[in-house]
Amino acid sequence: MSTPSNATQRDDTRKDLRDGARAAIIGALAPIDGVRSVRFVGSYWEADATTAPGDVDVVVILSTLTRPRFEACRAAVRALGGHVFGLPGLPVQINDTFGPQKLGAGDQIVVHLMIYDVASHRAHVLASPFTCLDWERVDHGYGPSLRETYPVAPIAPPALLDARRGVANYLEDLNAGTVSVRSYTWNVDRTASLAVQQISLDARNRGEFAVHVVKHLLTNLTKVLTGRNEPLTDDALAAAWARWVPSSAALCPEYLAMLAAKRSGVAEYAPRAVDVAIEFAAGFAAALDALIEALPRIVWIRHAATALNDGTFLGQGRDPSVADAAAIAPLAGQWVRVQSSTARRALETAVRLAPGVPVTHDLRLAEIDYGAAEGLTYADLAEQFPAVVRDWQSGGDAAFPGGECHGDVLARLDAAIRDLTQLSGSALVVTHNVVLRTLLGSRLNIPRHDWHRIPVDHVDPIESFVIGDRVVPYLAPARLGAILDCGVGA
Repeated sequence: MSTPSNATQRDDTRKDLRDGARAAIIGALAPIDGVRSVRFVGSYWEADATTAPGDVDVVVILSTLTRPRFEACRAAVRALGGHVFGLPGLPVQINDTFGPQKLGAGDQIVVHLMIYDVASHRAHVLASPFTCLDWERVDHGYGPSLRETYPVAPIAPPALLDARRGVANYLEDLNAGTVSVRSYTWNVDRTASLAVQQISLDARNRGEFAVHVVKHLLTNLTKVLTGRNEPLTDDALAAAWARWVPSSAALCPEYLAMLAAKRSGVAEYAPRAVDVAIEFAAGFAAALDALIEALPRIVWIRHAATALNDGTFLGQGRDPSVADAAAIAPLAGQWVRVQSSTARRALETAVRLAPGVPVTHDLRLAEIDYGAAEGLTYADLAEQFPAVVRDWQSGGDAAFPGGECHGDVLARLDAAIRDLTQLSGSALVVTHNVVLRTLLGSRLNIPRHDWHRIPVDHVDPIESFVIGDRVVPYLAPARLGAILDCGVGA
């Protein structure tokens, strides 16, 4: 019978320590009033837990944030001794800021305790989707997962430029030698506000931050382009660097040596770490600009309003004109195709939005067929066809009487999208309310029984990027949040 190797025994010891630390932290936090979820994120939970850790990252979600709950969480974790982490005698310090500031030192254990409530976690998802997407990979903890609390939607490439912890944010911090962090301030009405400040970094932490930046930008770009939420191996990271930022690819071997040093717990970073990161990030920003410019786009539009958009079901059974065609202004763009539903209201909108461009008629973009519900109000439908409404209320996708369901619309929309994704350049598509609800619901991973709640205004462009065979909506955070709220009951 073979005996476990020393390496296997060390791995088992590390796993036991991490499991014990998780259990102790959950045991300290779960009894606190309002604690909804606890999740363990960051590198500590995969690293060698028998050495003095850097910050130990823990995310706590409260039902509602109050100062007593906040202080109770801090006190409960601070009371844990170093023995919980396999380091008896070391005190536990709490870092309750939000951001990449590191306080870890060899003479203490720093728990980076990030305390949110549901509302502030939602705000974080919308402002900093890449951080939250990383956290969604965590499957161990207490209570609902972070994705169940509020999900990260598929991310479009421009977020790598303009989101928090995007390349612009990183370059600013790298050049200044600072990181931006947020922390709570408590108001006289007992609510909390987040104050933002720039924290200067010492040489070690500036080097660690620089190494972090390169890895995360390449990892996040790969996630955007593949649609998969997976970490990169060193070989995959090097391949991504060579493909997307070839202008600085010669720096990759030097960077990988720095990354290996970071993993080994190096006390000092190579003096060139920041220079390497800045050169990489500048090249990354330029390459990203070129990529975004080259990617095909589809801009989706709901037709202009008609007199029959009056609270009754307007589908395929009636064909009104738009109420005010003269008010439809041309939409800026170089369109390789303008594609429209065959309904009069859609065609009239299309020719106004793209004057002089031929319009391709597409029956697949027609509004849902409401069947016998055409012209009825929802109250009329509930009275005349109660079984249909009962099915919807129980989460089903029953078809309108004599008409279609969301699944029918999705099937023909997907067929249209397969053709549209073969185009190069930008396409303009004019269609209808339920079609666009189906587009947004399916592409943003909203449960089908909630698609009817998605807001779609008349002549309000919905931009999307074509990445391979995927169509990824690109929406302002406020608009994206209003749509995602439909799927989480917010």
